[in-house]
Amino acid sequence: MVNEKIAESILHGVITKYIREAHTFDEQENIEEYIVRIWVKVTFEEKKNKKVIWKEDSLLGWGIYSAEDETEDMGKERAIEKLAEDIVNKIVKGW
Repeated sequence: MVNEKIAESILHGVITKYIREAHTFDEQENIEEYIVRIWVKVTFEEKKNKKVIWKEDSLLGWGIYSAEDETEDMGKERAIEKLAEDIVNKIVKGW
């Protein structure tokens, strides 16, 4: 991480929506898995010219976790990892 004052480009992100809901069920209709969905608004801009390199108003990351032996935090972590991977892919795609 570089101080924003000396950075050549800046990535801004804001969480716009968060949902946790049942994802899969067993034969008795008990929840087996939950899914966490996180939407973010992301802007990647060149600092010098204040030029937007790319912008996404509703980027989605999701994570599934077991209702039996995992926590919602595990689902959040998986969703954030997916978001991070998608953001990095979008940034380096233009290189």
